[in-house]
Amino acid sequence: MSFRKQARWLVLLSAAVAQAAPEKKDDAAEVTLEKFVVSGAAAGQFTAGGGSSKATLTPVEMLMIPGSAADVNRALQTLPGVQAADEGNALFVRGGDSRETGMWINGIRYPGTTSVNAPMGTFTGSISPWLGAKTEFAAGGFGAGTGDVLSGAVKIETLGVPEAREASVNLAAGTVAGAVSWPWGTRAGMTVTATRLDLEPYFELFKPSRSFAEAPEGNTFSVAGGWKYRPEGEVRWFGLHETATVALPVKDVFQSGEYRSEGETRFGVVSWREKRGAWTHDVSIGGGADEKREDWMTSSWTTEQERSEIVARSAWDAGYGVWRGGAEVAGERLDYAWEFLAPGGAGAAERLVYRGRSRETLTAGWVELETSVARNVNATAGVRAWDSRRAGEAGFDPRLALIWQMSRRASWSVSGGRYHQVAEGFYYRDGTEPARAMQADQVIVSYDWKRGQRSVRVEAYAKRYRRIVGFDRKYSVVGDGVGEARGVDFMIKQPLPWEASGRLTWSTVWAERTDPATGVEAPAPWAVRNSVVLIVERDFGNWKCSLAGRWANGRAFTPITGAVSNGGGGSEPVFGAVNSENYPSFRRIDCTLARTWEVSKRVTAVTYLAGFNLAGWDNVQAYEYSDDFRERREVPTLFSRGLFFGVNLIFR
Repeated sequence: MSFRKQARWLVLLSAAVAQAAPEKKDDAAEVTLEKFVVSGAAAGQFTAGGGSSKATLTPVEMLMIPGSAADVNRALQTLPGVQAADEGNALFVRGGDSRETGMWINGIRYPGTTSVNAPMGTFTGSISPWLGAKTEFAAGGFGAGTGDVLSGAVKIETLGVPEAREASVNLAAGTVAGAVSWPWGTRAGMTVTATRLDLEPYFELFKPSRSFAEAPEGNTFSVAGGWKYRPEGEVRWFGLHETATVALPVKDVFQSGEYRSEGETRFGVVSWREKRGAWTHDVSIGGGADEKREDWMTSSWTTEQERSEIVARSAWDAGYGVWRGGAEVAGERLDYAWEFLAPGGAGAAERLVYRGRSRETLTAGWVELETSVARNVNATAGVRAWDSRRAGEAGFDPRLALIWQMSRRASWSVSGGRYHQVAEGFYYRDGTEPARAMQADQVIVSYDWKRGQRSVRVEAYAKRYRRIVGFDRKYSVVGDGVGEARGVDFMIKQPLPWEASGRLTWSTVWAERTDPATGVEAPAPWAVRNSVVLIVERDFGNWKCSLAGRWANGRAFTPITGAVSNGGGGSEPVFGAVNSENYPSFRRIDCTLARTWEVSKRVTAVTYLAGFNLAGWDNVQAYEYSDDFRERREVPTLFSRGLFFGVNLIFR
């Protein structure tokens, strides 16, 4: 949950600041936001990670982004193409739902399911930036090697062999954490981290904007390591176990009371990569499980997902171009048991029960060629073949990307293709006709310019959706929805006066989709028309300082415009036009301050301070209605004004 992510962010920020401290002379360790550039990437590709030729946005930079809260998704929310639909960590990309964006860790799909309810914002699976050595984000336009997503893809490579032996202990309000790195010689090693969170002490100091029946608490344990058996051959492994619990009062149309959410995520992957001559091979085997239970008065939603996968890829540099290809097989089991109140006849609440189990075997194979087709023009053409047991169909997805390097500083690119995604298992119920795989056709045009530390990137895109699957107000499955989205994304990076640097992103989108409850095409509820993020960073001596401002139009929602008697002494809501109103605009200012102190040659201390929602703006998460539906009141988001602070000790 969001407060838990904020506190965990501070645990990892201290280690990040220590690694990037000014005292160090290694340029690779002194990466700051000033080095953020995006250049020469295909349309839709925003690559983040050290060592990438397309961009450099290291874990240190992600952690220093104010409000990132130790979460890869939150850091990526500051990039163009991602709409700020609410204060959750889910990625709503270019008019698409968050379930249409996937995350892969070392080539294996991360099994983070989205909560059925979202009284605190839309949350989905994610990890800490500090556990990744390289993160790539594609807001569409991805090649044939990426499938089963419609809108966005996040790909993370985890840490391998640690550079040095060290241990750290972190103490902060509501948080205790530790980390140990063990190099085994120069070719192997591992890093283990553990975090315990209980925000009850923090809430005694800073009252949240909404009351909690039970303060957020949780545990996180991870292990990452590698064995570099030859200069161009390596085995890596990564494992994660995380639990989280939170409870707070929530009011709905038919009931009000305590909402409680419990979640547990387990994930593991082993990967092998080797380069021999013109050939590169990599194989990943892994999977995980994600369990969520949401209880609300007499209603409950339990979802359990298990997924295992094997992926094999190869690349061959043929001289005239690079051939890439691969195959993958994924198996998934999803169990769900939902009992809840929904609109019934004559305005009465009706209790519905959905239970089921869904099985999926998804196989895919792909091939693509990247080559020069003219002077300063590169093309990547490919095709992906797939077969889904759950959807009961197979298909082919063609992909194409062109990049024209018109000068040393500027380039144009265009990419597009067809994409398919099989909906989650709870959309496939016994006795219902299997829904076909959802489909999107997309084209993106991009212009990219850079000069030194200055860069500008502009992208325009258009998408058309078919066969979209969704739920109506009774959680009945509704298929064959259609939609479209188009918009423009803009990003500029510019040095500023007084030795500061800044990054401005602006995304605008127009999107419509079939509303499952009414069957009419209406504005997509998560397609925020304008989203703006400004990040400014400056060092004051040994202090690293970052300031971030966020603004976005309010997302659309369907209002309750009146009420009628249900004949039993109560009232039945009357809904207005679908998504015809918008919540108030979203505004927030966050900051980060951190300093490294060299206590001795072997001990480093890091003090840090993070401010959230410094202006104290009351952003609106939702509306609650009176029993007769004549009055409504604003439900604030979780991020009231707050300060997180602490100290981290690092022993080398």
